Amino acid sequence: MNLVDGYDSVMVRRQAVNESTPLGAHASRMGLRGVLCVLALTLAVVAHAQPSASDVVTSAARLEVLPAGDQTFDLLTGETVLPEGGTIRDRVTGLALEAAIIRLQEGVYIEADEVMARRDGVTFEAARLLVDLERLVATTPEGVSFRGAGLDVKAVLAEIDFTLEVVRFEEPVAERPAFEARAFLLDLAGGDALLLGPYAYEEGIVTLRDDREDAKLQLTAVTQDDGTRTYRASSIVDDALLERFDTVR
Repeated sequence: MNLVDGYDSVMVRRQAVNESTPLGAHASRMGLRGVLCVLALTLAVVAHAQPSASDVVTSAARLEVLPAGDQTFDLLTGETVLPEGGTIRDRVTGLALEAAIIRLQEGVYIEADEVMARRDGVTFEAARLLVDLERLVATTPEGVSFRGAGLDVKAVLAEIDFTLEVVRFEEPVAERPAFEARAFLLDLAGGDALLLGPYAYEEGIVTLRDDREDAKLQLTAVTQDDGTRTYRASSIVDDALLERFDTVR
């Protein structure tokens, strides 16, 4: 390939194989843990089909990106851009994240705009998702919304640690269960959570409130007879849960 004088970078356009990526088949079996866990390392689903090697733009240890249309590759920076978006799939869980635009550098980062995962009443949405592939940590710097599995939460930012399977929501406001807090820590594996003060948590007609910065409220996930999830609040926090969240507190 000849480099043209006067250009700072060389962009190579490649035509992707057009492959549909329906949502929901595998995700319906994963629950809250699956949705948020792949959140950071992805969500939504490439169902009933395994892509061929020619379909995959890039693969990290766990992730692969499947384009919805054309791609451009910058030979100088090593960045690939998918202007028509695509699907980011986690090979471990089989779940995937659909995004309108994707930018990535293999083994270093993935940036995605207008990301969404949806399945059986569970929806995750973020205007922007940044995945640090070296640390296996994802952030949503422009806000996040999660609805389903007993939760309806919006926050100004979320940080998801895929190795530890925990997520921290900053300045969350939730409708189900109804609460506000400085931070909301969620165990993706078991569903238990912790509110960091100051917080206000509504339980029936009673509001549990603590304005101290070091205040904590444990929320224990409870599965009802009909399969729905609710939360039981307690100001007595288990040592095991504190240890679980030690790195994100």
